[in-house]
Amino acid sequence: MDPIVAAGLAGTIVTFIDFSIKLYCRTAEFYTSPKGACANAIDAETTTNHLLLSMELLRTHAALATSYGVDADLMALCESCTSVAEDLLKILEPLTKKGRNSKWSSLKKAILSVTTQQHVKDLMTRLRTLQEQVQL
Repeated sequence: MDPIVAAGLAGTIVTFIDFSIKLYCRTAEFYTSPKGACANAIDAETTTNHLLLSMELLRTHAALATSYGVDADLMALCESCTSVAEDLLKILEPLTKKGRNSKWSSLKKAILSVTTQQHVKDLMTRLRTLQEQVQL
């Protein structure tokens, strides 16, 4: 076998093993969880819901203070935060919904969790950035 092909095959095998281990660990986490969801998904959902409530309060207060010259940029930041938070909740909803804790449902949630992990991280980073801008 050609050394370059062998190196490519070895890399593919390592990637497959890494994915399998992540999937197994995540499935076990979903299956053994009393809430039927992993702690990271529950924490992200709770934080996002809290942020949505905060943005709603801020939007309400800003709307009342519009006549006093409240910056329109603040309203735009609120809208951006709300949009990103709603996108994140749509992704997290299947991971946190209650149901039977069967092995198959845990496996489905684990696959969805592993495949959407990077997208969730990206949305959380955007939310942090927007939150910092609102606090300034």
